[in-house]
Amino acid sequence: MVWYLNGKFVNSTGANIPVTDLGLCRGWALFEYLRTYGQKPFMIEQHFDRFYSSAQELYLVPPLNRKSLEKLIYKLLEQKKFSTEMGVKILLTAGESADGLNPSRKPTFAVMVFPVSQFPQSFYRRGIKLYKTFLKRFFPQVKTVNYLSAMVALKEAKNLGFDDALFCSDGGEVLEATRSNFFYFHSNVLHTTA
Repeated sequence: MVWYLNGKFVNSTGANIPVTDLGLCRGWALFEYLRTYGQKPFMIEQHFDRFYSSAQELYLVPPLNRKSLEKLIYKLLEQKKFSTEMGVKILLTAGESADGLNPSRKPTFAVMVFPVSQFPQSFYRRGIKLYKTFLKRFFPQVKTVNYLSAMVALKEAKNLGFDDALFCSDGGEVLEATRSNFFYFHSNVLHTTA
């Protein structure tokens, strides 16, 4: 599998970033994830809207514009004729830092492709058990790499015999699961969070 990292195409096993990267040391990073349906990226423009908006919120400047990023994604997806649907993860960090606070070089930018992971068939047959959590997401308007509350909530849920955790507001409003949106249909009306 070939990925893209800081202007170069690299083997996925050789895609490395330094431990001084502010994405790792300070969580100053964001990502976007999209998947294919019928071997084509799904809602790519909407994903780009969120990616570039998140970058602006975090004072990060992506090295590629939308058109160049779209071409790159198609190039990565065309590297093989995949028999499965693929996920595309775009990662942007503040980059390396000499003092642990300020970026000393360009941002780190990567685009990775990999097969979409599938839920167990039992989830579709019997449903899943959700654990209600009131932990808070940090900076929820931006898709940051900070998933600490989600990972802690998921671990708590698994330890108690649940399949996933469901984030709720202090007022009891259902928000989302640890790694997915939450929605349902009632009387043919789609309900989801704003």
